[in-house]
Amino acid sequence: MAINNTILNAFQSISLLLVFITIFFNIKYDVIKNDINANVPNGSTAREKLINRINKNFKKNCIPLLLFSGVSFYILFPLTVRIIKNSKFAIWNFNILRTSFIFISIWVGVLFVWSILLSYRIKQKIGEIKNSSDTF
Repeated sequence: MAINNTILNAFQSISLLLVFITIFFNIKYDVIKNDINANVPNGSTAREKLINRINKNFKKNCIPLLLFSGVSFYILFPLTVRIIKNSKFAIWNFNILRTSFIFISIWVGVLFVWSILLSYRIKQKIGEIKNSSDTF
């Protein structure tokens, strides 16, 4: 029963953080996707401006998103491992508190991995723009 109290305390302390991360991700996602899907313009000045804008947006959007989602995953991970070690798998008669915590932890982990992939794609886009400037 002690692990259930720990889970309840964890839910109470991180519930607002989870809402904040979800909304933050939703706000930043559109900006990041727009940068990834940006067309490479003709002209070295236009390409340089685009690179500067994407770099600025990377620092302003991707890095905070990575930090918030990474820290959240790091906070949840030890308790998630503890729950998995101390629980039995049951399809029908499962502990709703423990199962909910596991699913929230998985969701935050997916959000963190997604943030990493988006950041990687932004850096790829910058490289693509730089390489296209070499070909003209």
